[in-house]
Amino acid sequence: MAEERPTIVTIVAIGNMIAALLCSCTALYEAATPAMMAAFRSVSQQAIAHQRQQLQRLMQLRQKAKTPQERQFIDAQIANLKKTPLPDFSKFAEPFLTPSIRWGYLAFGAATLLINALLFVSGVGLLWVKRWAWWCALIACSLQIVRNLGMAAFNIFVVAPASAKAMEAMMAEMAKAMPPGAPAPPMGLGVWTEMWAVFGQLLWLLLYSAWALVALFLLLLPDTRKACQQ
Repeated sequence: MAEERPTIVTIVAIGNMIAALLCSCTALYEAATPAMMAAFRSVSQQAIAHQRQQLQRLMQLRQKAKTPQERQFIDAQIANLKKTPLPDFSKFAEPFLTPSIRWGYLAFGAATLLINALLFVSGVGLLWVKRWAWWCALIACSLQIVRNLGMAAFNIFVVAPASAKAMEAMMAEMAKAMPPGAPAPPMGLGVWTEMWAVFGQLLWLLLYSAWALVALFLLLLPDTRKACQQ
């Protein structure tokens, strides 16, 4: 059968298998995003708690100081801690832990794995020029494009606005926590975050849909259809 297989069919078969393996990594990343954000929030909260514990310990040491020099040294350490408060990065992770976004990532991750499994199976079948493999490849590539459009829309209209809002809230809290005379943190980062998210998602949509579009074009060529319909 390998001798009767057109070159275009071989290209689509190998391309589908490679695309399925590569995109499966993306699926695992998407499904794990809520868990990674939960871990990120936990680490951020622990860092803030550690800084507060340091401040409390210094305050206690200041009360026990026996000489003015010791108090002056401890006061300098306290002042340094207050000048550089750790930002509460946990707020940036909170949108990813809401039920809608968390289940959205899990659903898209599961759908991606299923589509990639179908894409890989179609690649194996196309190596043997099976008719069912042509249909599987056609369906898998179409679903891949639909899934990419859905994921891009989800990130642009749901995740990006929530992340931008969380970023603005985090910057506002940082501004309140800064001591008098300290440089204020940059504001307006939420808008830039949302703009870059939209740009990144459109670029991601183009890159991740490129092979599916090419594969669909090659699958619908007369020679490819004829070879797989025999």
